[in-house]
Amino acid sequence: MKRMAETLGSILKRARMARHLTQQVVADDICSQPMLSAIENGRYTPNADLLIALCQRLGIDLNSLQLADNYAVGTATQFNQTVEKLCNQHQYTDLLKFLKQDDVISAIQSDTQTQAYYYYLSVATFQASDSPDLAQIKQILKLALASAPESQSILTRLIQITLALVSALGRHADQATKWLAKATEQIDQTPFEPNVTVIYYLSALTQFNLGQDVKSAASAARGLEVAAAHDSHYLFANVYYLLAILAHRNDQADKQQLAEQRSVTFSELFKEPVYKPDH
Repeated sequence: MKRMAETLGSILKRARMARHLTQQVVADDICSQPMLSAIENGRYTPNADLLIALCQRLGIDLNSLQLADNYAVGTATQFNQTVEKLCNQHQYTDLLKFLKQDDVISAIQSDTQTQAYYYYLSVATFQASDSPDLAQIKQILKLALASAPESQSILTRLIQITLALVSALGRHADQATKWLAKATEQIDQTPFEPNVTVIYYLSALTQFNLGQDVKSAASAARGLEVAAAHDSHYLFANVYYLLAILAHRNDQADKQQLAEQRSVTFSELFKEPVYKPDH
């Protein structure tokens, strides 16, 4: 538990420093600055409500993430670097415009590059709109799968799990379940790549949107376990944020159902005394 607390603190600290925010600014109206310092230094693990508030203050978004490793969309190095830059900066409107340029499309030379191109196009289309056309996004993702190799690559799994999430957001539970199963089939036997963490996280987010809280927590916890085993802390902020929301949501459930609905992950992550911030 202490190791997990230290990881959480370092993740929050890294997110704060990336935004050039002081502890005082982040803690304002949420908790005391010494409390935030204790969290960042692994001396205290926040309860679910406090963690949610800190994640929101730091601008952490469940639906916004970036890949650990990006994929080439063509033979031009400059184009690939531009895609990576725009993704990492979450400039999805610019990414969408860039991907539709004729010279970018003409630089695509292989099936794998075609697959990556349509994957990024789907992400940009989804993120660039406040009310994305989910049916259109699923069509783009299926075009990406049409260029997939016979073997189940990590990129193919990313496309499948994105299809699962989009289906869940569109309230198509059967489709979401089908694509989730495809994306995660024998994933524990897959050689580790940093983007495997994304698949576990999107699995958890899909299950969260399907109302499958215990399964969501299990997927999130498994992702943390796999990543930590390979000394990777990628996407941990999103995962902890999701776990905090799950814990908070289940704290509101009927007390007679809590034993069944709350996974071991919840109790292990948030067993510390509840801290109530002063307002």
